[in-house]
Amino acid sequence: VRRPPRVTGIAAATETRRWRYDPTITVGKDLRDGAGRVVVHAGTRVNPLDTVPLRQKLVFLDGDDAAQVAWARTHTTALDAKLILVAGSPFDLMKAEQRRFYFDQAGTLTRHFGIHAVPALVEQMGRTLRVTEFLIRTKGDQR
Repeated sequence: VRRPPRVTGIAAATETRRWRYDPTITVGKDLRDGAGRVVVHAGTRVNPLDTVPLRQKLVFLDGDDAAQVAWARTHTTALDAKLILVAGSPFDLMKAEQRRFYFDQAGTLTRHFGIHAVPALVEQMGRTLRVTEFLIRTKGDQR
């Protein structure tokens, strides 16, 4: 709990990469309410962002990488983003940063969005989500 296992397959970004993620699904079978009435028919395309917007950006980062933590601190606030670790101790960072941190247990979210590098940002753009993996340049970095 204090230091969950690192999410495998996630590395530090070596380039900035951006794409769109469409959360629209096609309902496989009729969905019914408690009284048995069909509320969504099979075959209907549903975009959850039409009814529940993404209220905060999702920021994925390696909590053991000081540069990524600093980047998240300077580019987000506690009101506009949720910080989600792929490595590190959320408890240690919460204490040090006085801000809430979450952990992507078993890589469920990074896998869902196709994230392979961090830091990464997920934000709503209309009816889709924009996913960006950021290359962080540090002082003296010659990349």
